Amino acid sequence: MSLYQELKRRNVFRVGAAYVVIAWLLIQVAETIFPLFGYDDRPARIVVVVLAIGFIPSLILAWVFELTPEGLKKDEDVDRARFVALDINKKLDRTIVVSALSPPALMAMNTPASSCGARRTTANHRTLLPA
Repeated sequence: MSLYQELKRRNVFRVGAAYVVIAWLLIQVAETIFPLFGYDDRPARIVVVVLAIGFIPSLILAWVFELTPEGLKKDEDVDRARFVALDINKKLDRTIVVSALSPPALMAMNTPASSCGARRTTANHRTLLPA
């Protein structure tokens, strides 16, 4: 089995993608919330550095352990004939998609209509129709 196939089988790519999306979301929240409490840029930088340092260990844990219905198990302890990874893969895919689509959806909901190119109407709007 090639390295690529083994990484796919052990869900390393999925865990990496989920980690990146969730880390990005946490960084956005930190950069938004910390200035409200009077913090400078240092705590936000610490959040970015800690999340960056945690990326490689998360990939290593995804390689070593397998998520089963009974919980986390070492990869060599998992019975492949009994365990079907499709359900876990679907859950990871849903986590990635929901995490990736949530921030743009929230940003779209918070954007005023006037900045999206829609025209504002005023109370003094005149028409060409006779009164």
